[in-house]
Amino acid sequence: MFFFTSAKRVSGLQISWQGPLKSTFALPSQPYRSSSAALTTAQRALAARTSGDQTLTRHSNNINSKLLLTGYNCISQRCTSTSFHSSPKIAARSRKWFYKQQTFLNTKDCSSVEQVVQLTMENIKKLAPGNYCAIWVRISELLQKEHRVVHDTTFVENQKLEQELKRILYKTIRSADMFSPKHLSGIILALAKIVRHGRRVGRIDSGMRDNESSTLLHPLYRILLGDNSINQDDNMLLPLFEAANNRLQKFEPRYLSNLSYACALLRANPTYDSGITLFDNIASEAIKQIDKYNGQDVSNMVWAFATLSIQHSELFKAVGDTVVHTNLKRFQPQDFSNIVWSFATLHEDHPLMFQSVGDEIAALDLRGFKPQELSNTVWSFATVNADHPAMFQKVGDTIVGNYVDLKKFTPQNISNIVWAFATAHEQHLHLFKKVGVTIAEHDDLKAFSPQALSNIVSAFSSAGVVHLKMFDKIGNTIAEYEDLKSFKPQEISSVVRAFETVNVDHPGMLQRINAHGT
Repeated sequence: MFFFTSAKRVSGLQISWQGPLKSTFALPSQPYRSSSAALTTAQRALAARTSGDQTLTRHSNNINSKLLLTGYNCISQRCTSTSFHSSPKIAARSRKWFYKQQTFLNTKDCSSVEQVVQLTMENIKKLAPGNYCAIWVRISELLQKEHRVVHDTTFVENQKLEQELKRILYKTIRSADMFSPKHLSGIILALAKIVRHGRRVGRIDSGMRDNESSTLLHPLYRILLGDNSINQDDNMLLPLFEAANNRLQKFEPRYLSNLSYACALLRANPTYDSGITLFDNIASEAIKQIDKYNGQDVSNMVWAFATLSIQHSELFKAVGDTVVHTNLKRFQPQDFSNIVWSFATLHEDHPLMFQSVGDEIAALDLRGFKPQELSNTVWSFATVNADHPAMFQKVGDTIVGNYVDLKKFTPQNISNIVWAFATAHEQHLHLFKKVGVTIAEHDDLKAFSPQALSNIVSAFSSAGVVHLKMFDKIGNTIAEYEDLKSFKPQEISSVVRAFETVNVDHPGMLQRINAHGT
């Protein structure tokens, strides 16, 4: 039996404990009822570590993280209650004491995922809550920079790395209740970006199974994407989502926005009691503090709802009203683009908001807009029938005047732009001419989807613009298809009708279409 007396002042808080120090400590079956009990137990573990006794030190090492977590949860979640005598000020000081017992890692100096993993594993038993977020953010950044598969590691090294990554991931998931809203949203967002990049690199979806191609992927992609690990019905990240859902009231706008954006990347919207989903709760909290949202917060939030096809008219009305009464000069091009795209995608009309956004865009220098942002903007206005000639004129002038060619525009961008101008009945002959030249000189129109080809010729015919070389190039492309199974019947009929409208004859294309019909 050992006896230990401790009198420690922590940030102005006097903590004393005197009594027998046994070789074993029993963790309570329920959370501590007071901060003093939590601190006392943690102090006993710390005393064992500093006493020099190997048995006690080994035991305290094993339970230290659990003791600290239990005490931290008590202090952070319970000590502000009126049922306890501890004040919020004391709770804050106590929380600082717990943090001092943890190790804070500097992952910014790590230049590879392997280095991050090694540093983490060396300190795995005493990680501070904020470290988990920093670890996954750094891993996400490094994976996006590397753009490589794992040819340069041996099978044994690769297996070791995979096991260590699993341990770090599972420890992160088990510690979900320990994280602050900032760290929780940051961890989920970092993991979501890893998943998104893994899908791009491996050309895989969440239903991927292990196969020869998957063995070339980074181990972390196999962990998160293999064997349906993040499928909606059995998502390994559900504990993180649940921890966030339980504390949404404490999420600031930025963290709530990041959480919704991350869930959209992961294609996740867990359902809880009474059929209420995570996004239902996110919307309720967002509406309460919508006036505090900046452009990026609003943009990411509505983008997430639109990406997952989640209707929530009350939230979108609140967002629209806020945008109308906000200084839009602080908004970035992507903010404008994402907001109007989200409204249009979910068919949420808000005339005043579209008018305000259109006015602002028409007054801006649009050289800062990317092709995708220009395309999405005009497509959105046309989709909801939002009339704004000045905005359309400005976008058309920008495309014509600032791009020597349209190589930076994807086939979908080009298709959406001309479709939007034609649908909105906005004339811009120079824009259509530039698009016509670009398509006529394109090396291979097989890069254009059947829908894109159909939309382009339909847009030109609707606008009354005839570009013979472009129509001829598209006709030749369709005629060269071995079969037209990739074309929907409506797309084929739209192409034929467009050629007839502008009186352009293309026997080869019609022959292929007729053969397809038989």
